[in-house]
Amino acid sequence: MTTHRRAGVPAHISQLVRDLRAAGGEIQRIGGDLLIDGPPAAALFVAALRANATELAALIVPRVTPEEAATVRMLLNDAGVSIAYITEPAAARLAVAAICADRPDVVGLDFETEVLPAFRSAIPVAFTAQGIPAARQPRDGVAGAAIDPHRSKVRLVQACGGGEHCHLFDMRFVAWSDIAPLFNLL
Repeated sequence: MTTHRRAGVPAHISQLVRDLRAAGGEIQRIGGDLLIDGPPAAALFVAALRANATELAALIVPRVTPEEAATVRMLLNDAGVSIAYITEPAAARLAVAAICADRPDVVGLDFETEVLPAFRSAIPVAFTAQGIPAARQPRDGVAGAAIDPHRSKVRLVQACGGGEHCHLFDMRFVAWSDIAPLFNLL
């Protein structure tokens, strides 16, 4: 397989991107999903890129590298902490009760938000003339919406009271009432 040395992009993908763009098509993304579209003249290139969407997404969608994941695991291991990902209300209540029972001097809390579906929008993907994803990508779309309380919601709550677990509560499944006692520790 031929690739462009500069970016590791397979030649067939960069050629399809160039052809799509020349025919008036475009590629956008919403999160990890790619939107590949264009006028009727671009239909062949749209279909070919959609058939290669997994390979194309691997080039475009930001991902954690294996080295970054290894660093996180090492830091957690060095701290003697593991992640407890919680999606069950009963498990959330037990975890909160355990944190509260320890009566920690400090509780670390962190909140991660997600944009509400009604406010998600596609972000155009920028390419070089060679059909390679540009180093600098547009920041339109939902940029800033994740911190707007009218356009986003809390998705994850992380809590650590110094014990062996950092609890990661998935708020799609856990109610605020399940973790409310944490806020009495503050």
